[in-house]
Amino acid sequence: MSAPLSVFIADDEPLARRRLRRALAAFPEFSVVGEAGDTAAALAEIERLRPRLLLLDIQMPGGGGLEIARRLSYRPRIIFCTAFDQYALDAFAVHALDYLLKPWTRERLRAALARALELEGQAPAEADAAWGDSLRRLLETWQAPRRLACHGPGGVFFLAPDDVVWFEAVDTLTRVHAVAAADDAPETRAPHEARPAAPARRPRLQIARTLDQLEAELGGLGFFRAHRAALVNLRYLRRVAPLFNGNGELTLEHFPQPVPLSRRRASALREKFPW
Repeated sequence: MSAPLSVFIADDEPLARRRLRRALAAFPEFSVVGEAGDTAAALAEIERLRPRLLLLDIQMPGGGGLEIARRLSYRPRIIFCTAFDQYALDAFAVHALDYLLKPWTRERLRAALARALELEGQAPAEADAAWGDSLRRLLETWQAPRRLACHGPGGVFFLAPDDVVWFEAVDTLTRVHAVAAADDAPETRAPHEARPAAPARRPRLQIARTLDQLEAELGGLGFFRAHRAALVNLRYLRRVAPLFNGNGELTLEHFPQPVPLSRRRASALREKFPW
């Protein structure tokens, strides 16, 4: 039996590193040899250990995963695990093997690891051809950033999905709870006052789609069905509070109103964020 493929994890979130270590423990073909939480430490340890596979976060103190990939003195396999989908093309420019959006699933990680094993025995020219195939697949499926047409006071607002905190089903309507982008939030401060840290909330908006339709379209962008009446953007998740009978409530950034979490969906959320 061949030796396990050495793996290094770089992510500034300890919980993210722990989740990756736990997931990799299920694959005897891989062995985690080190980890780091910032760019400088990761570079030093990677050069010292020279692992064959790197799992890198895009944004970390000191530069991030792309900076690490550009500065290495050798060429390991690289899988980016990040919440920032806008860097996908940059990742492939530094010959990334794959690009996993958080919260990634175990099935998606398994597929990326299988790809790493496939390429490990290939000659450099074959590996370059395989990387080109991966890039072509990405470009074929790449879509321009989506805009959601939402109705509200004064007309139709076109929102980026990242600005939506959660969708709420109310009777036959779907309400959109969103924050205003910095460049279109109402400017009410005096010239000498600092801009508030939290973005303003948008006025009450509605969208002409069901939660089922929105879940199918946005599930790959970090949206999670917390309840039959709630679809939430996990980037704004701040707290999970357990209630009776396995149900719970979510606290989302910028919104004091608790969002219901059903017992069945609590199990699915725990798969994404073990606690």
